[in-house]
Amino acid sequence: MTDIKLESDFVAVEGSLKILGPDLKISAENRKVSSNRQTYRRALVHGNGDRLIVNFHDDYLGVEINGRRNEGIQLNGNVSVNGTDILDIINDLQEAVGNLMENQETLAERIKELEIKAGLRPTKQLESWITANRKLLTKTKIRIPTIDITRS
Repeated sequence: MTDIKLESDFVAVEGSLKILGPDLKISAENRKVSSNRQTYRRALVHGNGDRLIVNFHDDYLGVEINGRRNEGIQLNGNVSVNGTDILDIINDLQEAVGNLMENQETLAERIKELEIKAGLRPTKQLESWITANRKLLTKTKIRIPTIDITRS
């Protein structure tokens, strides 16, 4: 048996709640901002193709999902951003960062060669920068070729 109760400033439903329409609209006037002129406030919509849509047609300015620090947020199934699988995006970013690191190291080696050729000692600043970036990028599990900076 299900009970519906009016408690203080909310309605309590003991049991399951079934909505027979396609939209769940949530609107609190005191939480709206003046820049959002949307009159529809569709938080959840039963969309075409039997899909659940959050923030239908951008009725709200944004969507925030919070998870406890130790538990986080679990997404099951494929995750895509603007139609692109998130794993493809991550792989592309890792490849791009790897290419940048190779280009940086090539540039650093060329600068070192030119400094030595000019009779200068390789700069401490460059040495520090390479060391700092190596530590950072090692944490991201990207392969970083070794650079040998010798003092002349």
